[in-house]
Amino acid sequence: MNVVLDARYAEILQRLALGVEPRDALRNARVLHPLQVALENGPPGARLERHASALFALRWQAGQTASLDYRLDDPTRRYVPRRLRVPVLTAADFAADPTRTPLFASRPGLFPGAAYDLSPTATGLRGRVLRADQPLRWARITVTRTAGTAVLARAHGDDRGDFVLLLPASVRSGELVETMSLRVHVFGPAVAPEPADAGVSADPLWDLPVEPVPLPPAPDEVTPGLALPPGYVELLAQNVDFPLGRMRSTPAFLIP
Repeated sequence: MNVVLDARYAEILQRLALGVEPRDALRNARVLHPLQVALENGPPGARLERHASALFALRWQAGQTASLDYRLDDPTRRYVPRRLRVPVLTAADFAADPTRTPLFASRPGLFPGAAYDLSPTATGLRGRVLRADQPLRWARITVTRTAGTAVLARAHGDDRGDFVLLLPASVRSGELVETMSLRVHVFGPAVAPEPADAGVSADPLWDLPVEPVPLPPAPDEVTPGLALPPGYVELLAQNVDFPLGRMRSTPAFLIP
């Protein structure tokens, strides 16, 4: 049965199941740098197609599952990888309403990696997190005032335990000082994950948490990278002095 055209015409509709627009979480701009964006599940043969505009698209097809897992990776380490689980429409949804638009736009925020392009006058911290003398993979970091709880800045850690945290200009406004003392909070899984078998650990992102995105119109702090992944808890908090206009490198944050 045709949906748009008269029945005397042969109709082929290409529906969009998922559109992905990677965003630089700090600059609030589309990431034009080449990324590896791939599905981890879905119908056989399904793939995210990259367009010249640096957008990725998945065409809807029969057998579409109610949710899709996809990953974003940057081999050059400008951005820290992420894995998301997003809801999409299924054949049952179309049967209930054939005219329904199955578009789900996902705009994941990507945070600076070790090779991120930095301004020479940026204020921030290059850090590393170790747990039991091993890199804490995929840590999450936030910064607050020493006597406050409002989050001033965020960072995502990579597979080596490294992170790059940049302070926005709004944090530095006010009285002119050479350094600012702020509190750095480190989050991670309560228990370090273990690979189920050797084949799993061969995937460099095997333990990168899959972050489930809520269905619209529920508020979404997952996609922009603001919410903590499932199972993450605060592991450490300590004060750090930030010299204004410079990137500081501190000794590793040590977690027993």
